[in-house]
Amino acid sequence: MTTTHPDRVQWGLACKRALRAAGVSQAQASEQINMPRSTLWRKLTGRSPIYMCDLFEFAVLSGCEAADLLEDAYGIAVRDAGIEGVGEADTL
Repeated sequence: MTTTHPDRVQWGLACKRALRAAGVSQAQASEQINMPRSTLWRKLTGRSPIYMCDLFEFAVLSGCEAADLLEDAYGIAVRDAGIEGVGEADTL
């Protein structure tokens, strides 16, 4: 069985997609979580790591659970790895 884990870019993409789906701009997110826009941009583009505290903040802003971001990031990693027929339970 192949196991894959999200990298920084995939974590950032999952968080970016959640914020976008919730209608939260990067400027709004930056202000609401008191994070400089440049830092937020680096996190959402994979240039800086996303820590657990960041993940929870992004989840709250997006109106979702941190587990939803985790699931999306793993789905992106599986897609990027080109793994066919992998179910959710196989990726965790």
